[in-house]
Amino acid sequence: TKLTDDVGNAADSMIANMSPEEIRDALDEITSVLSSDSIAFLNKRGREKLTKSRSRVQQKFSSSGKCPVKVSITNDVAPSKEDEIEQEEQREREAKEKTAKILSSVRTHEDMDRAYNEAVKLGLA
Repeated sequence: TKLTDDVGNAADSMIANMSPEEIRDALDEITSVLSSDSIAFLNKRGREKLTKSRSRVQQKFSSSGKCPVKVSITNDVAPSKEDEIEQEEQREREAKEKTAKILSSVRTHEDMDRAYNEAVKLGLA
């Protein structure tokens, strides 16, 4: 919709004017507020939108015949360094959340044994 496009364009413009450090700070702020499930949902939705956008561009050029060169768009885009950092930070946050969940259930020695065994199974210990 037009409103969604306007918001997306404004966000893209704002991000384009930010330094890498400002972007990292903004991402840290967002991830401190949203749950890992919400972040995963938004990442997935963003990838789907990017894939749809690429498909529309490819269809436009191939159907109009106006593109003088062959357009080759693949879904396999190498992640940028910032994406790799973000993914690693996401994995670390998820591991910390799992650890916190396990530890919050410890009340007795038996709970501690169970929590340790669960952590080992998850690769956290």
